Amino acid sequence: MHECQGKRDIFITLLTMVIVLIAAISFWRLVNPLIVGISVAIVLIPFQRRLAASMNCYLSSALITVSVFIVAFFAIFSTLTILVQNAGYLQEMIGVIIEWLRSLSGTHIHANIPFPEIQPLFNAFITDLEVTLLSYLTMVPMMVVEMIIFFLTVYFLLVTGDRIWADIKSVIPMRSREAFRVYAKTVSDTLYSILVVHISIAVITFFLAIPFFSILGYEHVVFFSVLSGLFAVIPLIGPVFLIVFLGVYALALGDWRGLALLALIGYPVVCGLPDLYLRPVLMGRRIEIRPVLIFMAFFGGMAVMGVMGFILGPLLVALLLAGYRVMVAEYGNPEGVEGAVDTGDTTPSPFFLKVPAFLRHSGAQTMEHEMEDGLGDDRNKRET
Repeated sequence: MHECQGKRDIFITLLTMVIVLIAAISFWRLVNPLIVGISVAIVLIPFQRRLAASMNCYLSSALITVSVFIVAFFAIFSTLTILVQNAGYLQEMIGVIIEWLRSLSGTHIHANIPFPEIQPLFNAFITDLEVTLLSYLTMVPMMVVEMIIFFLTVYFLLVTGDRIWADIKSVIPMRSREAFRVYAKTVSDTLYSILVVHISIAVITFFLAIPFFSILGYEHVVFFSVLSGLFAVIPLIGPVFLIVFLGVYALALGDWRGLALLALIGYPVVCGLPDLYLRPVLMGRRIEIRPVLIFMAFFGGMAVMGVMGFILGPLLVALLLAGYRVMVAEYGNPEGVEGAVDTGDTTPSPFFLKVPAFLRHSGAQTMEHEMEDGLGDDRNKRET
């Protein structure tokens, strides 16, 4: 009888796996909005819990979902409106730079660049961009479906996320739950750093850029501030690219004062402060990975997986390093690590990791308090 039960369990498990595989293949085109929706929901679940304490769960979830829609719609619509309104000015700036480069060919600075061919190339780029935008118009119905799937995913997980999480934890063996908490905490904190921190940095950069471009004397202050915020989403190289472009434009105009302000104030305020200080500080509050690895994961993820690599790249790298921590805790020498931490010696921890919190203390009860996963209300205490 037990043998039949075992066979039946294996059959049901295989059947379930086949169903999941078929569903994944069938709905593969919707994987992007699903992943983004799940990521956003994981970050928003703590806020939903707070609202659910004072109102109906369905109402609080709907309120958060509608708020996300309003904020996203306002941000995207405002950004696109500003960019479209200033597209002519941007093209004029590029034309000034091209004329300046062309003028250099007649001076003692000889550059072997076919300047007359640059303008046709730029015009061809603009034409291709218009064709691309028109092609996107044909994709509007599918984009609307993806947006609906995204917001429905967010709402569904806000309502049922805690119950799903409790079901998942119920099938995890007791001995593996502490290691599982490491992965869960890694997912939650990494998604928080990707979505909340980087969006916050973009907003902060936008407001920092407004007074700077006002002092610089640019007529399109909001336009350049929006560009600064957009480029700030890309760590390290995004804001630098904008400052370099504006520096070349200042050279083309012979505006040495503007060039000096860009170098002495623009770079430290618009690039240095958000990227070199605020971003690592805000990320370091939630994740135990060196920021340089997160940046490498961003660029590597986007190079391999496209736009979705912005989320999946850092998440996969963080999970990989979390697996390293679990292996160290399972097979390593915890007493050696604890001794190093107690004496201030952190050499046993590799350069790419901070010392895991659950290795700094002994005892199952202490570890329960350290490894708060942020995704469930109930706490399962390990047997001593």
